[in-house]
Amino acid sequence: MQKDYRDVLEVVKFDLIEETVGSWLRAIIQRLEKEQTAIRRDQRERPILGRQTFRGTPLYQKRHPKCARPTSPKPASSRRTNSDM
Repeated sequence: MQKDYRDVLEVVKFDLIEETVGSWLRAIIQRLEKEQTAIRRDQRERPILGRQTFRGTPLYQKRHPKCARPTSPKPASSRRTNSDM
């Protein structure tokens, strides 16, 4: 008799846990579906940007085009070699 009571109690606990987790999961899924719907709606409502919008500024905007790299390597003649050390 005692074992039957424990078995029933375990089933009731499991059912309660299953119901709680199930309702939590359903709420999460519903929230995610609403967010996904809102994102899709926003993407449809945005105008498609033309190619002109994606143009960046040139690297040499403030520098001469030949000096676009601030740290250019030294010429080979001025480099130190192992024999110089």
